[in-house]
Amino acid sequence: MDDPQLVHFHRQYMQQVQNLSFPPAKLLLEPDVQDQLYKHFFDGPLKGPAVYQRKVLKQIISLIERVSDDPDEDVGTPPV
Repeated sequence: MDDPQLVHFHRQYMQQVQNLSFPPAKLLLEPDVQDQLYKHFFDGPLKGPAVYQRKVLKQIISLIERVSDDPDEDVGTPPV
């Protein structure tokens, strides 16, 4: 993760901060950013308690849906 906003967000996430400073929703729309979030936040062990992961994921999805013109269209290709 090179973007300072994503690095800050990741650090907060790993500390399980309750009121996260989310990156701008437009940034979260980027497919490569979504791939990075998946890799660093949700893929594999030791990424935080499942309850915390779900809470954060719901907030990320909500932010993306608010800025997306068509949420069904703005879905990236799932990893194979």
